[in-house]
Amino acid sequence: MLWQKKANVSKDGRTYNFELRKGVKWSNGEDVTAKDFVYSWRRTVDPKTTSQDAFYLNQVENASEIIANKKDPKELGITANGKYKLTVKLTKAIPYFKQSTGKIAAFA
Repeated sequence: MLWQKKANVSKDGRTYNFELRKGVKWSNGEDVTAKDFVYSWRRTVDPKTTSQDAFYLNQVENASEIIANKKDPKELGITANGKYKLTVKLTKAIPYFKQSTGKIAAFA
């Protein structure tokens, strides 16, 4: 994926630690950061946005409950750990998750 430098997966397959590529820029020249992904993914599952792509993130911890308006988007299983480190927690191990982050809804 363009935005990933590397990804480490926990032994249980439920936690992904991504290191983002440095030097990836927005059209305004600003760096793409881990916080951008957190913001974007939370917004995608937020029922207020009625995103048609929210289902792409269903496997992320708490996403289904957030989409159903039962939890706050801040409870989505995604965390920025510094400028270029991102942690994603899943509801269960999904072997194809890394590849699914190439879907439009997974972009920042």
